[in-house]
Amino acid sequence: MLIVLSGATTGKLAVFQLQEKAVLNQRVGRFRWVSEKLIDKHFFTFFLDMLSHYILIEAYGGAQPNISPTRIEQMATILPPLAEQKRIVAKVDQLLARVNAARERLTRVAAVLAGAEKHVAAATAQTDKLTQAILAKAFRGELVPTEAELALREGRSYEPASALLAKIEAQRNHVRPQRKRRSSWQQKSS
Repeated sequence: MLIVLSGATTGKLAVFQLQEKAVLNQRVGRFRWVSEKLIDKHFFTFFLDMLSHYILIEAYGGAQPNISPTRIEQMATILPPLAEQKRIVAKVDQLLARVNAARERLTRVAAVLAGAEKHVAAATAQTDKLTQAILAKAFRGELVPTEAELALREGRSYEPASALLAKIEAQRNHVRPQRKRRSSWQQKSS
């Protein structure tokens, strides 16, 4: 998945599916899934759609907005477990199907009602807002029960994401000790 980092199309996404190697420049960023065991591809697409929206908010500059890869990395979020991602995708797909059906009905109404373009455009804009609202609710965890709620209902233990992040960070700190930087005179002599 590629993302534009600067210019009039900042935040726009594209899927690169060619087998040839490609070169990125400073105006294009790349997202890769590390493992399909960690993230559902459809969830990743929804996630990037929301991320694209936030990138446009965070980008700086007038006619040529920009955002750095570092700033995008700082927007990182905690991914829910794969099973919950699949439930979210199913729910979002179900709701988006309803939105699309509403759009189709609005299109048919527009064909029947001559001169009603203003009303149809307003309703279409509302369905676009509804799509964003559905995705926002999905990423706030308001569409399906959270893992904590499911664990409580099922009478099993649950480890919050904050505890898991603390473990991961402790492992990273243990595995990758900080390297010392060489001074400029050491670099020249080696």
